[in-house]
Amino acid sequence: SGRTPRKRGFATISTSTPSRQINQLKRGTDGPSTPVRGGALFNMSSPAFDPTADGSGKDAASVSDSSANIKVFVRVRPASESESTNSTESVVSVPTTDTVVLTYAAEPKPFTFDYAADGNTTQEEMFHMIGKPFTDSCLAGYNGSIFAYGQTGSGKTFTMQGPETEMAKGGSATRGLIPRALEYLFDKIAQKRASAKVQFQVQCSFLEIYKERVTDLLDVSKVNLEVRENNKDGVFVDGLTWIPADSATVCMGLLAKGVRNRHVGETAMNKESSRSHSLFTLKVDSTLTTSDGLTKHKSSLLNLVDLAGSERQKSTNTTGDRLKEASNINQSLSVLGNVIMALADMSDGKARYVRYRDSKLTFLLKDSLGGNSKTAIIANLSPADASFQETMSTLKFAQRAKLIKTRAIVNEDTDGSREQLCLEIKRLKEQILILSGQSASSSSTLFPSTPGAREGISAVAESPGGPASAASRQRLRDLENLLYQCLEKQREAETETEKAKELAAVCQVVAKREEAGDLLLLQSLKMQLKLRTAAIRKGASVDEQVEALQAEVVEQRNAAQMPLSAQPEYRRVALENAELHQQLADWRGADVDARR
Repeated sequence: SGRTPRKRGFATISTSTPSRQINQLKRGTDGPSTPVRGGALFNMSSPAFDPTADGSGKDAASVSDSSANIKVFVRVRPASESESTNSTESVVSVPTTDTVVLTYAAEPKPFTFDYAADGNTTQEEMFHMIGKPFTDSCLAGYNGSIFAYGQTGSGKTFTMQGPETEMAKGGSATRGLIPRALEYLFDKIAQKRASAKVQFQVQCSFLEIYKERVTDLLDVSKVNLEVRENNKDGVFVDGLTWIPADSATVCMGLLAKGVRNRHVGETAMNKESSRSHSLFTLKVDSTLTTSDGLTKHKSSLLNLVDLAGSERQKSTNTTGDRLKEASNINQSLSVLGNVIMALADMSDGKARYVRYRDSKLTFLLKDSLGGNSKTAIIANLSPADASFQETMSTLKFAQRAKLIKTRAIVNEDTDGSREQLCLEIKRLKEQILILSGQSASSSSTLFPSTPGAREGISAVAESPGGPASAASRQRLRDLENLLYQCLEKQREAETETEKAKELAAVCQVVAKREEAGDLLLLQSLKMQLKLRTAAIRKGASVDEQVEALQAEVVEQRNAAQMPLSAQPEYRRVALENAELHQQLADWRGADVDARR
């Protein structure tokens, strides 16, 4: 394997579009039910490119829904130069903005997805449909994942990165989704810093999975890293390099560095074939201090994944190391397909065990596929008839992925005093009531302090009288999540106060027992002194007193030579102390759990 720079992009030859009669045949109507190619979708002033639009098209608000299926986008690349020269037949067409039609020696078969792009779709249009809304969601505190899937040579790396020589050029039309997302991210951060007292911190990491070994592309000395999981961080790569970045230029430099270190090789189907899966991750942390003294922390991850393409040996003519690379790639993609199938069955209500750990790739994508993340899959297709089987496999994979449901929540933590949190809860309740169209008098019934409170609010959010627009529903969900975070903070504060009171009471008991022990010792010494004084007054002889004192000294010496643990008084006190220490440890452990 070798590492060579990428120089080529898509060819300019476009695929053919099917006749209107094919579309009518499959739909049974006089025309397509969605906008056809060349319509308003590709006009930059169209609502399709407005993240706040509330139309019936595929706007950014629909893509950014917090609780929805995985979004699936299909992109058909133009015919390559060799395919055009050999007059290769095109078996894939895109008649409408959400339909792909596969035609090959049989009746045309249509597939419907969230968005379908043909060979004339530009990189900028792809970014506005996918990259822009996901970047906005990342700034809002949601985790997001975008990854490109498809056979080798179908245009995955071009879609995600673009040509290597064009990535850092701001005006280049061939730049991919990742460079454009980086520029847009820091532009939005600059706007937010200027309009509010908010602080941002951005960190980048870049890794590849080559032959089931995780390598840090920002520090190639870190190879075969371990993928781990815990309750605090979820799934993470142990020892992975995270580099702070304060501008898009810094991020672009890190991206270019990682791309140069990635394994790339030549096959019969692709001169610059990716031989590994790559994962470029942005970690965005923000801190906002409100006018009423509350501090709000948001943390989110944006995973941008370029998967290696599936291969058939008879098509790529690979041998030796290339064949071993292809075997590992196909094996990990097969595991990914099994995970997608299991998650699709679970979304349908079936009980399934998802085998995330069968591959490093699926283990890393665990949260993206079935956890707290908004996820989009870009299925890249080749239009050539020679790739029909791989194209059909990719379309079926995309269909199954579209059935998976994810639940994304805002990763926000609010800090402040108990009084401030109570005021924030009251304010959020009022906002939810306003958005849900209910009167303020129903507050006591909509927000009871019972375990069923969340169901009550959810019912309001989905009621017919609720907000009509997708943006309002999204805002309502965000407020609902923030409200329950504040309620949880309030409960933690109350629990912490109770534990502190109990701990203070225990400390008082311990102090009283210690004082009582000192008092008993003092009383014992006084009693001994009185007895000796009484013996002297009774006129006991000096010899008797000396003998008594000597006997007492011998007794005390024997007691001093006796092991401390064997003394009855010591055992009693040690047992009491052990019980008190155990009780203190239990209460402190409960206090730590409550703080978490």
